[in-house]
Amino acid sequence: MNYLLINTANKILRILVSKDNKIYSISNNAQKKHNEILLSLIDEALKDAKLDLSEIHAFGVVVGPGSFTGIRVGISTIKAFKDVFKKNCVGLNNLELLSRMSDFDQKYFAIFGSNDSYYFAQKNSNSDLNIYSRNLTYDEVFDIAKNQKIAVFEGEDFGKIMPKKVMWNDQVWLQVFEEKLEEKKFDLQPIYYQLSQAEKEKICRTNLLISFAKNDDISEILKIDNICFEDKWSEQTYVDELKNSRIILYAKIENEVVGFVDVVNQVDELSIMRIAVLPDYRNQGIATKLIKKIEEIALQMKIKKVSLEAEQKNFDAICLYSKLGYGTRRVRKNYYKNGSDAIEMSKEIF
Repeated sequence: MNYLLINTANKILRILVSKDNKIYSISNNAQKKHNEILLSLIDEALKDAKLDLSEIHAFGVVVGPGSFTGIRVGISTIKAFKDVFKKNCVGLNNLELLSRMSDFDQKYFAIFGSNDSYYFAQKNSNSDLNIYSRNLTYDEVFDIAKNQKIAVFEGEDFGKIMPKKVMWNDQVWLQVFEEKLEEKKFDLQPIYYQLSQAEKEKICRTNLLISFAKNDDISEILKIDNICFEDKWSEQTYVDELKNSRIILYAKIENEVVGFVDVVNQVDELSIMRIAVLPDYRNQGIATKLIKKIEEIALQMKIKKVSLEAEQKNFDAICLYSKLGYGTRRVRKNYYKNGSDAIEMSKEIF
């Protein structure tokens, strides 16, 4: 089988062609922009392998995190090949590749973003990779890693951290690609972990509307549920929630519903059962505004406590709730289907 893989997400542009299990690869750290040299390097790698682009059986691309522009260049190029040649395409996560290419006992992984921020991941006790869903600041990375070495790719920028440098490994790159191909994981959704500056400015300029959901809003809420949760709720579940006087709020920017929160009134407290924001709109304060709106409603109802819960490995959520004043009330062991614990948190409202 013949494969073509590209990585434009990192500082070093990489091309890999695999022909009958033999690897032909090219890397380039020139000052030119990736979009100016990508196609010529692909041609060069194909010539080395004595292949035509039409002879490639499947394509792979690193979809992030990394350079915002680089990710877009890589994905658009591979999508063009996909449309022309009608072949499967696989998206690969940069942090997963970094983890697989590092030593087995390495725990922390980072790719430098911008403005002294990092795309960050860590392995848990089961060696599963937990990838943070937003950029972390240096101070946050330092606090999590507690002076332990953090793995970064050799030759990439790494900001302030004193890293353990990992050499790029084409064989591992190809292996991960083939695993995803076998599993039919063809998602080419870009992994930015932050909005572009233009998108951030758009949100800042736009009034965020928070409203009580009605039956007509359920279809939009269901779309967010299906994107954000593994244990997806059905449309009928949300219909029943509204019938039973549950509080469901949605957040809308212009004409798009971008987040929601589902709450049950347990007489002496409001309990947040579900809260979600679309990935492209996270880290813009939308979840915070939804929670604060629930706290306002609690005060209006003369209820003095709001509670919620998070999966133990959902570090971003726990960090957010802690910043908003929610403290751990108890830990529910093996609460989720995957065996993870649930951290139950609550806050007194005055």
